[in-house]
Amino acid sequence: MNYKNIKTNNNGFYYYKTDDFATIKIAHYFTYKLTKENYLKAVILSVYLFKANSIYKSEKEICDREKELYGTYLSDHNFYWGKKGMFSFELKMINPRIIEEDYFKEAMDFYKDIMLKVNFKNNKLKKDVFEQIKKDIINEVKDDYKDPKYLCDMNFYTKLLPDSTYHINKVSDLDEFIDRVNNVTDKDIIDFYNELMNNYVLSRAFGNLLDEEIKYIENLFDFKQIDFDYDYFVKDKMVTKDIEIIDSNTTQSSIRFCYDIKNYSKDKYYLYDNICWIIGDYNGPLYRIFREKLGIVYSCFCDYCRGMFYIVLQIDKKNKDKAIEGMKELNEYLHDKKKVSKLLDYVKEFRNNLLITNSESFDSNVFKVNNYLFKNDKSEEEIVELTNKLTVEDIINELDNFEYKCLYFYRGDKNED
Repeated sequence: MNYKNIKTNNNGFYYYKTDDFATIKIAHYFTYKLTKENYLKAVILSVYLFKANSIYKSEKEICDREKELYGTYLSDHNFYWGKKGMFSFELKMINPRIIEEDYFKEAMDFYKDIMLKVNFKNNKLKKDVFEQIKKDIINEVKDDYKDPKYLCDMNFYTKLLPDSTYHINKVSDLDEFIDRVNNVTDKDIIDFYNELMNNYVLSRAFGNLLDEEIKYIENLFDFKQIDFDYDYFVKDKMVTKDIEIIDSNTTQSSIRFCYDIKNYSKDKYYLYDNICWIIGDYNGPLYRIFREKLGIVYSCFCDYCRGMFYIVLQIDKKNKDKAIEGMKELNEYLHDKKKVSKLLDYVKEFRNNLLITNSESFDSNVFKVNNYLFKNDKSEEEIVELTNKLTVEDIINELDNFEYKCLYFYRGDKNED
């Protein structure tokens, strides 16, 4: 990808013209202060937008209009990067020149109607829709609470990173959550929406776009761009004592070994990613030691977030001590230069091949543009270049920056008959 081809005219609207793909994607991004109250409002709003519009009276009418516009697909997304709450609207459509139908303006007008003509009649939400959304959200979380995997993950993040916003999408207190959902008012959602629309960050168009189409998008929206600082970086303080949770409704257990990453830095995300691949790939030591040799895991992986690195082993409760013992062998493996060298060579080859594959992928190219605009990480090309320069010593030295802090054990205590 040639990032010099990303152009902008004014007011945070960026576009990348290419005839390599049959699809066009357009998106508008807004930000909000990330709190659990705001995140919940954003969840409710995200559903409401496609169920209660002033022009399209139902979700079915919206779907029918998408079909009329040759499969145009509209969506919104509520998410967060670091300490930033983000909300986006997106349109995906087939290039009009391919199907020989000049429907671009109709599709864009439809997109604008969904975004801006929400059904807030008399400063109220549509009551039946609003209440049903609340019920659905509560029922969904109640279902989550029946899933041991959800409970394991929820307790892991909320107890290991108690002051973090990383687990803002997890519910640690069901009764408190139900009260919060039921107490959300029409005014809460309307005020949140209006504030959101006043916190426009940028917009992006990607695909085979004509100059007049780009101009039409520019003129269709008059959002005022805010001064966005693009600072997402967070290093959370983690708990340093062992934690055990007992669940009598499952037979499977999860043991997680947790490390603090000293000198945690955004500039080293690529290095942390590579370490996760080296350790957790199917050819890596986690599978070799804990599955092939010890035979005690159902699955295993490693990951990192906000300054914490962790290794996850799905095991039977009786194998806890074997898992702890196996960690000694893992540490020895990861300090064997010959073994790490082979794994690093594999990762380098994988990264380089993936770069070639992704260059031909529409979604990957859109992601690259977004990543560039939001300054969220290094470009894929930069990451591959840095990865190719990595040495075995770089990997081992960084692993030595991972300081072991505690063990999290989710014990499945259900008896097997």
